[in-house]
Amino acid sequence: MNGKNISDGAVRPALAIALVGLLLTAFAPSAFAGQDANPPSTKVRFGDLNLGTDAGVDTLYGRIKSAARQVCRESVEPGDGLAAHKYWGCYDKAIADAVSKVNNSQLTAMYQQNTHRRLG
Repeated sequence: MNGKNISDGAVRPALAIALVGLLLTAFAPSAFAGQDANPPSTKVRFGDLNLGTDAGVDTLYGRIKSAARQVCRESVEPGDGLAAHKYWGCYDKAIADAVSKVNNSQLTAMYQQNTHRRLG
């Protein structure tokens, strides 16, 4: 990674090469009733990003939202009367969990700003 300068506080060394798993097990178990014991999940890679920059954080946030859309779309049954409710609950939980796992103050601030905007 030529010339990439990441401060120690910007990214935990283990997370720089690690993956953020969007594990949805804590989300309403009823959304996964009748499915495998392992709910859908995906991994968001971000070792290529500099989380000390706005551009890097913005890119990661976009990747997290995209992964949450994909996973949560797969987690609800078509025709379920509560599909929209389950989807949005899954989506919100997946993003919150991923942001928490990355533990980056800029990403957390971006998440909080976007969540407030969507809910407000």
